Amino acid sequence: IPYWSLCLSVMISDGCSNASCILAPCQYDSCYNVAEEQSLYSSQQQLSDNSQEKEGSYVSDLFACGNGYCVGYDKVCNLVDECGDGSDEEGCINHFKCDVTGNELIPITGKCDGTVDCQNSSDECNEDCGEEVINKLFLKVSAWIIGSLGLLLNSIVIIKNMIVIPSITSRIALTNCTLITIVSIGEFMIGCYLISVATIDVLYGETYCVRKYEWLISTRCIMLGICSTIGTHLSLVAMTVLSLYRLYIVSNLIVVKGIPRQYYIFTALLGLAVLVLAVAIAITPVLKTFEDYFINGVYYDDVPLFVGAPNKAKHIEIISEYYGRTVRTDDLSWRGVQALMSDLFTEDTNKPVRGTKLGFYGNSGVCLFKYFVTKDDPQYIYVWTVISLDFSCFLVIVVSYVAVTILVRRTSAAAHDKGSKNSTLQTKVTIMILTDALTWMPFLVICLLNFLMVIDGDSDMYTVFSIMILPLNSIINPLLCDDTITRAGGTIFSTVHDLLTRKVEGCADEYPMTNVNQNILNKQKDGVDHDSDIRHPNRY
Repeated sequence: IPYWSLCLSVMISDGCSNASCILAPCQYDSCYNVAEEQSLYSSQQQLSDNSQEKEGSYVSDLFACGNGYCVGYDKVCNLVDECGDGSDEEGCINHFKCDVTGNELIPITGKCDGTVDCQNSSDECNEDCGEEVINKLFLKVSAWIIGSLGLLLNSIVIIKNMIVIPSITSRIALTNCTLITIVSIGEFMIGCYLISVATIDVLYGETYCVRKYEWLISTRCIMLGICSTIGTHLSLVAMTVLSLYRLYIVSNLIVVKGIPRQYYIFTALLGLAVLVLAVAIAITPVLKTFEDYFINGVYYDDVPLFVGAPNKAKHIEIISEYYGRTVRTDDLSWRGVQALMSDLFTEDTNKPVRGTKLGFYGNSGVCLFKYFVTKDDPQYIYVWTVISLDFSCFLVIVVSYVAVTILVRRTSAAAHDKGSKNSTLQTKVTIMILTDALTWMPFLVICLLNFLMVIDGDSDMYTVFSIMILPLNSIINPLLCDDTITRAGGTIFSTVHDLLTRKVEGCADEYPMTNVNQNILNKQKDGVDHDSDIRHPNRY
């Protein structure tokens, strides 16, 4: 029994009191003896008058349109205006009307589902749902606070280290100071990214929902994505190299004074290698050479044929319908797709329709690296290569820390040295490792679960990690790295005063050497206990 027939019986008997009936308001007037020219489908197929008299009553087999036309009930509430005046789609609860002045309809399941289906975006931008660059108030506040502190604290570390570097006379201190500066530069870039995203959120406000693709395809969004990716990997890779270097120095008890010119070149090349790797990871998705791999869709402004930014599969479907067998679509590149689409529109518009490509960093309003991918995403190989690299770096940091801790405890026990200062350093490094674990490990687990389709990593979850959780290290690391910041009590005046009037401590110290190891080496050198003269090892 057709569903409309069941609903019709409910309407006749109960006055459409059953809420499950999709035909509301009730309209079941008989189309008995209607003129033949009025009994039309929208396809112009003639209808016969199916109404007949039975026991003094009429059986309504046709739906009476508001303009007097009649259509079969199988054409009612089917998301198509069959009557011509929209009356067959009025009051239906199975669809959403995109424009109150038009007849664009979509299934009700398409409302507020995160995908734009209406030409005017009203299915995603309405009183029930909407979207901003940063949706939650606590995330907006977090972006400003974490971003501002990240800029301030890492600026202090960078400036101090730049002042110290020219006066360094130790190879260990030079390498240490260079790597710590690179870490701070990476964290500084993350602070810049957060402040920029927070600013864009203010500028767009509630209008972002309808201007979403204007932002996602913009150069500014791409640059923000590159900035955050470079910053993240500068910090992570530099921390990895620093951990390995620290392990090497502690395990080999190396103390070498004086810096030959070749070592300056070595340190510069080491820093350059870290930078090149971070930049390569960030810019690979935006290179034209790989656009067929990283382009997610094309946005056409004011072209009713497309809604949102359709992917290549949708383009190929339309091209196949339009060109037929004259065009092979199995190996079309994005360049070929755009050329064919341009020819498709030229005859009607007298100008080519190019569209703007939606790239790798345009996957969300915060323009972050596209960590959330599924098996169906063509970019998942690259994404998981980068995730694997990130995990490997984190693993190296942890293993190096554990190895250094074991070595320090052994040497401390052998020398009967309590090593209180070294203990403080180890505590700081422990906090760094734990904060890295508490931020990155849950994120990597969610990336994996999303990839396996165990959970759906939505845009809100993505924003929480990118704005609030992952950037926490940009605040924690400089606080642990530099005692000047702690002594300054968080005030700019005290920090500047300490920077200008006190001897700068920190990365110029023999960072990787433990108090015990340094004392042993000094005793070996001249037989004198120099433990009381040893300064605090440099911060991680």
